[in-house]
Amino acid sequence: MKIKLNLLPEKRVKEMKKKNILRFVIWQEIVVIFMVGMFLVMIKSADVVINLRLSSLDQQLSSLKLGSDFKKIDKYESNFRGVNKKLFLVEKVQRDNIDWLNIFNDINDAVPDGITIDSLENNNHTVSMTGIATTRDRLIVLKGNLDKIDCFTKVNVPLNDIVLKKNIDFQIDFKVINKCLSDYEK
Repeated sequence: MKIKLNLLPEKRVKEMKKKNILRFVIWQEIVVIFMVGMFLVMIKSADVVINLRLSSLDQQLSSLKLGSDFKKIDKYESNFRGVNKKLFLVEKVQRDNIDWLNIFNDINDAVPDGITIDSLENNNHTVSMTGIATTRDRLIVLKGNLDKIDCFTKVNVPLNDIVLKKNIDFQIDFKVINKCLSDYEK
């Protein structure tokens, strides 16, 4: 039977254990730092290789740009860009186009005999129509016809225009619905 004798004081034993733990932690940190350093070296070397490859590709591309084929392709691409810009402008004009022809046809269909239109004015899709009606009944028929048209809202005939019976100078205001102003599909 062997007997182990520990002649070191308890405090000294604890200090030795702490030193051993400290050495182990420092050794692990050195290993981690070494691995991180190796990783950074690998990343930097990959960056250098990629930059070399990229510069060689740039040189090849610049030599191709001098070729006639590239000039033809560049010419076609610039033509396509120009045509696309023009098509975009045409589409924008068509999208923003207001089709008054349908509105004028609706107004023409709504005007009965005995009504003379002197002027049509537009202010932000609100139409002001002035003219002369031979009788009050004709003016009322005109207002009724305009009310029946789906594209017109807020048809307004001032009351002083309806007071007279014959040869009435009138003004009718109505709002045109935006969807009726364009027949272009957006």
